[in-house]
Amino acid sequence: MDLLFERARRKAAPVEEFQWLGLMLFVAVPFPGTGAWTGAIIASVLGMPFWSGLSANFVGVVLAGLLVNLLMNLGLKYAIGTGVLLFIVSTVMWGALRGVKKSLNTE
Repeated sequence: MDLLFERARRKAAPVEEFQWLGLMLFVAVPFPGTGAWTGAIIASVLGMPFWSGLSANFVGVVLAGLLVNLLMNLGLKYAIGTGVLLFIVSTVMWGALRGVKKSLNTE
């Protein structure tokens, strides 16, 4: 089990970097294996407090539901465009968050 948990800790580096926000974004991505159950396991492996992990999972599940609902109502053509746009926005936001974190750590 120690080997399994160590591997999980290494794989959870992006989530561990921002804890609550990282876990919430991980759960909010509507792909197989990124739901609330996996989010709960990650929160446990990272040693997050119960209410912090629960709230991150809750917000992530709500955002995933809204995103899937939005994509289903838009249709395939607009869903692909929206998916590309969301990927670009999330990449820019992740870069900005890392920049803010680095600037706060240097002060």
